[in-house]
Amino acid sequence: MAEAIQDRQTLNALVARLWAQKKDLTLGRIAVVEQASCALASGSLTKELRGHAAGEAHKLAGSLGTFGFAEGSRLARAMEVMLTAEAELNRDDGERLAQLLSQLRIELQAPAQSVPNDGADGAQK
Repeated sequence: MAEAIQDRQTLNALVARLWAQKKDLTLGRIAVVEQASCALASGSLTKELRGHAAGEAHKLAGSLGTFGFAEGSRLARAMEVMLTAEAELNRDDGERLAQLLSQLRIELQAPAQSVPNDGADGAQK
């Protein structure tokens, strides 16, 4: 059991180090989505920027969960769904996208989360 706890602590430390290395890349992806949000709010969102932002939101949705940001992953997925929808986006969508981005930034203020407990250390679920 002590070995499992040590392994978990080692894994959590590794995830924290990886998050520190990838945080700037993540913030750059968020910046692209923010650029799209601003363009949407001003009525100047191009198809190209929308597609680029959708791709970045997709990458965020996948990667944030890896670092234990389950809520951040959910928020990014909501952005992706909005940006990839067939429907034309309007200013209300722009406000919603801005809200999601704000929530995501708050979520990422916390340190990387610990690896979920899979029960391997003998803990009860």
